[in-house]
Amino acid sequence: MTLPAFEYHRPSTLSEGLKLLKNNAGKTRPLAGGTDLLNNMKVGLNPAEVLVDLTGIESLSSIECAVNQPVKVGAAATIWDLVQRAEVKENLTALYQAGCGVGAIQLQQMGTVGGNLCQDTRCWFYNQTKHWRRARPLCYKTGGDQCLAMKKSERCHAAFCSDVAPALIAYDATVKLSSADGEREISLADFYTRDGKTYNVLQAGEILSEITVPAGAWQTKSAYVKLRSRKSIDFPQAGVAIAVTEEGGKLTGGKLVLTALGSGPMDIKGAGNLFKGLSVDSLDVEKISSLARECAAAAANDVLPVANMTWRPAYRRRMVEILIEESLKKIFINK
Repeated sequence: MTLPAFEYHRPSTLSEGLKLLKNNAGKTRPLAGGTDLLNNMKVGLNPAEVLVDLTGIESLSSIECAVNQPVKVGAAATIWDLVQRAEVKENLTALYQAGCGVGAIQLQQMGTVGGNLCQDTRCWFYNQTKHWRRARPLCYKTGGDQCLAMKKSERCHAAFCSDVAPALIAYDATVKLSSADGEREISLADFYTRDGKTYNVLQAGEILSEITVPAGAWQTKSAYVKLRSRKSIDFPQAGVAIAVTEEGGKLTGGKLVLTALGSGPMDIKGAGNLFKGLSVDSLDVEKISSLARECAAAAANDVLPVANMTWRPAYRRRMVEILIEESLKKIFINK
């Protein structure tokens, strides 16, 4: 498989890059690590006549990371450069585990934080060669009027499979969206639409330029666990990020965020109250198993995977409780 012909630009300033994206709206895509985009282009997905390479823009590759201070990460910073920082490894455990779970080391060194957050949704019926797709009707993502994984649905059910997104959402991260017309800042949770076709809120000519993790994240205990077919390379079939806060030996709150079980990350709102008031010393194996069951029950209405990935929906749904239990054990037992 070869790449189609395209026009290539590598601007040195953000304003220059945003101007290129605006002037070529509708036929251009931003390029950073390219580990997702270029592979898709080879099989006729994510078509683009113009690629704007963002890696020449110094500000987009910067990382500001100091304990007890907000963490600011340029979208073109590599996953490797972020998670290999000692501060991240020792304190932001879910982010470290999520970053280390992205493919193989080579992909972590090429792939960018922003690219992982903006990666295309995935589906058995979509991530195929153009020749394979010609044998089937067009789906929503390829210009058709149906979802091939769920025939009567009125939306696309392609799965969002980022590892980094659920960890950052668990820390209440925000993102800056930039275009030639200005900037806006929103929570990362609100960045996603949970529609497989139009899976984030980026507008034409707009990029995700910066991620901010609030200072409060340093006071959390967290973990990320994923289900995948092989230990390296594979996208998650399901993933769980948990971050909890503690004061005086008792939990004061927590967040549970799931990935790869729908068309966007799932911030399970009802789970936070399940953590409040629990004594840390009481969280033995038996109590953690019970808490995992409660959290899985709180997530049950949101976790409705469809048959568009390697493993069956029922199995992926059942594994949510197991992954939650494993995450809690990483936080409270296998420290």
